Amino acid sequence: MTKATTVKTRIEAPDGKNAYVVTDKAPPRVAGRRVEAGDQIRLSETEALSEEMAGHILPATDAPSKD
Repeated sequence: MTKATTVKTRIEAPDGKNAYVVTDKAPPRVAGRRVEAGDQIRLSETEALSEEMAGHILPATDAPSKD
């Protein structure tokens, strides 16, 4: 019998936080931090959950480029 292996599709940083980009819809504070549209912040999934649902942040990989 062989042991099944699982592959992680998301690469997490050593600190367990992911990069997010602040959108134009965001208020002056996101997750308790002062931000402006276009800023990149690092949050845990728990910290980012409500802000992402409200449209205040996007995962850095999904964010539109500034070109």
